[in-house]
Amino acid sequence: MKKLNLVLILVALPIITFAQSGRVQDMVDPFNTNTSLIYGKGNEKINGSPFLYEYWSRLEVLTKKDKMITFDKGKLDVCSQKILFEKDGKEQWLQDNHVKQVSLLNADGSKEVYYRAALDGETVYLRHLVEGNQSLFVHYQINIVKPKQNFEQGYGSSSSTKKAYFSKIKTNYLVSADGLSFKLLKTKKKQAHEAFPAQYHSEIKSLIKKEKLSLKNESDVISLVEKINGIIQQ
Repeated sequence: MKKLNLVLILVALPIITFAQSGRVQDMVDPFNTNTSLIYGKGNEKINGSPFLYEYWSRLEVLTKKDKMITFDKGKLDVCSQKILFEKDGKEQWLQDNHVKQVSLLNADGSKEVYYRAALDGETVYLRHLVEGNQSLFVHYQINIVKPKQNFEQGYGSSSSTKKAYFSKIKTNYLVSADGLSFKLLKTKKKQAHEAFPAQYHSEIKSLIKKEKLSLKNESDVISLVEKINGIIQQ
């Protein structure tokens, strides 16, 4: 069983450096900077998008000093695990070593809460989905895929280089009983029970079969964890 260790409240983080993709500069004022994050070298274009959503959401930022700051426009860059926001007509990057929690307030009225966290040696944003004995979090992940170059030699030879692109969003579900030690919740029916205490494995297997949960949808995963919390509390 894969265990993931996480600390929700962090000390100040170092400058994050992206190999071959530019750097996020440190700044004095975490909420007022013209710093930009550049992917690729020179004018290289990467197809696709690094953002969780293409649309802008209203942004609430809770700092480590428990100060709430709001912005009218914000986006989560899943590839770099950073927040892009707009202030005074300029797009800027949030310096996350000041951040405890970020909330995206979407146009449909929904609210998504994300914690800045250390996960497997990387600093990421984790969305909080379920509160309880077994709390549920989700980590969204996007990578840059760089295709190999293809060369053809001989008369009329040509060479072509496919452009790099952002991968599709990968969703990793995590559960925790104490907020410190996390386990990966696998979405295969025969493995989902492994993320929970051993004494409940039999009941969880029966629950998944009875409720016909596919676990391919976020709603099914949320439903499973909520029902498991109900079993544990009995």
